[in-house]
Amino acid sequence: MNLTQLLEIDRAVLAWFNGSNSLFIDALAQNLTSGFTWIPLYLALVFVIIKKTTTPCPQIFLAIGCAVLAVVVVSVGRTHHQAPLCSFATQPRPAHKAHHRSG
Repeated sequence: MNLTQLLEIDRAVLAWFNGSNSLFIDALAQNLTSGFTWIPLYLALVFVIIKKTTTPCPQIFLAIGCAVLAVVVVSVGRTHHQAPLCSFATQPRPAHKAHHRSG
């Protein structure tokens, strides 16, 4: 199986999901893409990491804190359109340019 076949399969699956008009699949996709759905998984992973280490290192808690901070910064920026790097990472849409025209 080569890359072209994989891309064709990917497109077919995507077209099936998009064209299914199924309320169940729509709700499932919305729930799976929500960040709150994955919190129990992350908590379980943190628990396993802390449980498997003989002595919890400050580096583990520092890494967890940095990851949580990164998630909060990105999620706040996405919901309020004020991400710290938004001006570098996004492009204004044509609808925005129409508002800035004078005349």
